Amino acid sequence: MQVIDLIKELTHAERRPDPAAFDVVTRTIGGVTRPAVAIPVPSRIVWTLRFPERATFRALVAVEDAASLPHDPIAFRAGVSDERRYDPLAHVEVASVPSEWIPLTADLSLYAGRKWSLFYRPDAHPWRLILSIDGAGDRLRALCADPGVYSDRDAARKYVRAK
Repeated sequence: MQVIDLIKELTHAERRPDPAAFDVVTRTIGGVTRPAVAIPVPSRIVWTLRFPERATFRALVAVEDAASLPHDPIAFRAGVSDERRYDPLAHVEVASVPSEWIPLTADLSLYAGRKWSLFYRPDAHPWRLILSIDGAGDRLRALCADPGVYSDRDAARKYVRAK
C-alpha cells in the first residue's frame, strides 16, 4: 500500500535545475492514464523523508515526446543519501519511446525500522530519496508516474501513528 505519495510531497522537494520546470500532469502511455511528474532532462528531485518499515520506492517511468528522443538512452536512477554518501538503489534506461509504463523499484528497508545499535537509528533519521534523470535532449521531458513509498498495512499504520 502507498504510504507516502511523492507527487503530493513534490512542493516540499528540492528540484534541480529549475523548480518551475517540473509539472504535475496526467499522461497516457500504452492506453494507461496516470498522474505523473513531467521532468526536464537532465534533472534531479530530492525528497527528505523518514521511511516506514519494509519500505519500497516505486514509480513508473516513460519519455514524454517521441520526436525529441536522442540516440542515447535516458537513464532514471533512484538512490538514498544521508548527505555523507549516496547509495544507488535502482536504475532503468529508456532507449526508445515505450509502449507501456516502465517500472522503477528500489528497496528502502535498510533505511527504516528499528535495528539494534547504540548509535544508528534509521527510523529517526531523515533520508534523502533522490530521483535523477540523465540524458541529452533539447526540451526533452521525462515522466514519473505514481511515485511513492510503499509498505505493508502494519508498517503503514505504525508510520502514521509515529508521525
